[in-house]
Amino acid sequence: MIARRPTAVLLLATMLAILIAATGCKSNAYLRMVGHNALNDGDLDRAESALRQAVDQDPTDWLAHYRLGLVMLGKGKPLDAQLSLEHALELRHNQPQTPNILDALAEALYRQGDRDRLIMVLDNACDNYGANADFMRQGKYLALTGDADGAVLAYRKAARFAKPGNPNAYLALADLFDSLGDRTRAIDSLHDAYRTAPKNREVNKRLRGYDIVPGPTLVEAMPKTP
Repeated sequence: MIARRPTAVLLLATMLAILIAATGCKSNAYLRMVGHNALNDGDLDRAESALRQAVDQDPTDWLAHYRLGLVMLGKGKPLDAQLSLEHALELRHNQPQTPNILDALAEALYRQGDRDRLIMVLDNACDNYGANADFMRQGKYLALTGDADGAVLAYRKAARFAKPGNPNAYLALADLFDSLGDRTRAIDSLHDAYRTAPKNREVNKRLRGYDIVPGPTLVEAMPKTP
């Protein structure tokens, strides 16, 4: 039986495969995968090499910029991380991935000690998006930079924009008040968390840490939030 000749499509695919093998050209998807896996494995040099090649090939590849920013944070180079993350944010603003990029960018600025730039980024995120995650991020870094009052306000705004049953803002408030030695306000925040999510394991665990037993009678004994 005579074998059929390869079609033009198969010939073209074969030639492309040979060209890729000869030149070492790799797709951005492949390079991002290599960078991602290397980052997860802790091989930061390999991750950086792959992701830099990806952004050189396609400067509009936001995911490569983002992952490169994470790599540079891991290598203790927050300025380099900032530059990559700002590229990612510019390319992917107001998208589902934006909060993750902003989280990493805020961390890069915090590690540089660039408080003015950090505050500007935090404020802009709250003004532009105004979601629970934006106020949670703002509260976290205001607390880290010593602005406890600002952090309290940010966490209270985060609670306002949280989805039903999400106690994260009240837990963060409890942590903040606990760090300040304010036991009363820490417990009050946990009460608010319990009202929001009475079956949440972390909330119940934290209450027990203050020797408070969660249950139906607890709500009755709680002071009403003004």
